[in-house]
Amino acid sequence: MNNDQQAGIKGFLTQTWLFYLVCAILMFFLGSAIANYLGRKLSWSLFSIGLFLIIAIQLSDSIVSVFVQSSMLKPRNDNKQQNKKADRKLILLAGLAFILTLDAVLIVLLLQTQQLHLAAWVLLLIIAIVSILKSPLLINNNIAPYNEIIEGILIVGLVPAFSLVLQINELHRLLMMSTVPLLFVYFASRLASGFSSYAQDLKAARRSMLIVIGWQRGIFLHNLFLLLGYLALGFAALFGLPWAIVWPVLLTLPLALFQIWQLLRIGQGGKPNWRLLKISAYTLFGITSYMLIFAFMIN
Repeated sequence: MNNDQQAGIKGFLTQTWLFYLVCAILMFFLGSAIANYLGRKLSWSLFSIGLFLIIAIQLSDSIVSVFVQSSMLKPRNDNKQQNKKADRKLILLAGLAFILTLDAVLIVLLLQTQQLHLAAWVLLLIIAIVSILKSPLLINNNIAPYNEIIEGILIVGLVPAFSLVLQINELHRLLMMSTVPLLFVYFASRLASGFSSYAQDLKAARRSMLIVIGWQRGIFLHNLFLLLGYLALGFAALFGLPWAIVWPVLLTLPLALFQIWQLLRIGQGGKPNWRLLKISAYTLFGITSYMLIFAFMIN
């Protein structure tokens, strides 16, 4: 395996997957926070089982993707490299077997909860299927550019819905009011984080959303997504989202404007600071999510 291939796998594990996992955890907390705001007493056993299920599903997704990527790599024609590849596959398969066993145990624990609504099982099934099939390593290359959209709907839409249904056995309009603005912020963050690897992705012919639309349209869409996110939050306030929930989220607006300024400056030929851009992109979604969770929990 050459250095570029090793860096690709390492980058997948430490950046994309870690951000994806943290987002899933935050969104699960958001669903339970909404249930708490609605005055429902939280079932911490259901919360714990559901959270570990979401984490285990993300781990399964990561292991399957890395396994497929590792299988596509061609080692040098010597026994040492072939043995290393075989050992790597064996470790990944062992890890996948452990995670799937954990999934089975957690599902059995959920089955013992007789009052669990059918909607929770449907959402869990959709999350599990899409989490495995969404990877660009497993889906058709023509669909790969839309993977980030599927990922956003999965994490920002389905995960908090599953968490909420676990607690109150139904969906609530507050969920959509909260997640639609977050979805736009998520899309913007994923676009912004892709600019640092744009040249390498273009050279390697990787079909990401940013590669397909181009960097100029990418900057425009990024800025549009952020503006739509805060605009959707304003509309949510008009249609019943309490101001006590809205105003803490508005505190993140300066960071969003800073991120827009960074990309506009890069688009005009300024020297890019990719690390700062990526950190600000990840931080914006994380802080925005945290503010929503915090507001729902204390009010």
